[in-house]
Amino acid sequence: MANEIDALLDELSIFNFDNLKRDTILHCIEMASGKPYFDVKIEEIVGRNDFSKLVREAFNSIKSAIKFLYEECNVIDYKLLPYNTQLIFITEYFRLKENIITEIDKRRLRSWFWKTSYANYFTVYSLSKQRRALQYLKDFVSESDREIFYQDDINEEFNTALLPTNFKIHLGSVRMKSSLLFMLYTYFDSSNPGSLINNANETFEVGYLFTGYKDLSSVIIRLKSPLKAESKLRKIGKKDFSYLLDNPDLNENDKYFINKKVYELAKRGSLEEASYERLIHFFEKEKKFVKALGINYNNNKF
Repeated sequence: MANEIDALLDELSIFNFDNLKRDTILHCIEMASGKPYFDVKIEEIVGRNDFSKLVREAFNSIKSAIKFLYEECNVIDYKLLPYNTQLIFITEYFRLKENIITEIDKRRLRSWFWKTSYANYFTVYSLSKQRRALQYLKDFVSESDREIFYQDDINEEFNTALLPTNFKIHLGSVRMKSSLLFMLYTYFDSSNPGSLINNANETFEVGYLFTGYKDLSSVIIRLKSPLKAESKLRKIGKKDFSYLLDNPDLNENDKYFINKKVYELAKRGSLEEASYERLIHFFEKEKKFVKALGINYNNNKF
């Protein structure tokens, strides 16, 4: 099966998911057996007569799930996926739906993705709760008129986790990944309201706005224009975006979280204050987005 996985990863490279963990792929195959992946091992199903069919179904659904994450949730690189478990659950959803979902399904699944990301869902929920959440998601396939997001207690409240110390870009942090995805969400919504990524041939560039500041207050992620060689997130910080501060068009720069105060402070050379103000501006928008999801917004103290 190693060769088949190699071929799948090669196909996923168009979405920058060629570094997807093999264990995650195996877990998707395990899920296709009808049991939660944490309740069954690949060795237990490899001898089944329908094992080859399970593998084909899992692989096709993995591709559908990643296409959805890329185009609908702005996960433009595997490194930005908050949880591998999200991919496993969404893959199973697509498998049960036979890879055909409606626009309403997409909207509800997007909401589920954002909620599980910002709620730190697969960190705070035990395996027993995840097992119930999985069944809840599977039930949604046949009862799509109800809520897709499982809560163990109807009165339970979810809270965002704190960002890494000093807001450093740390792609091992679910919270940081969620914030970076929100940056991309804002970028696409401002560039072309109502539209997301057009296709997997788009390439992206990542860098910093303020010279000497390599943290959330300064990071920029956007479409590469004109399109050139593929840009991976592992190259973060290679691009200097300080020239954006020369553009006084605040409507254009709002998608980069550059407001009038940020612009004026930067023009005066007060980069520390400008970066601080941009961070505040970002948090204000992120808080509004997160609260609309029904999640309590916690923030690091400055």
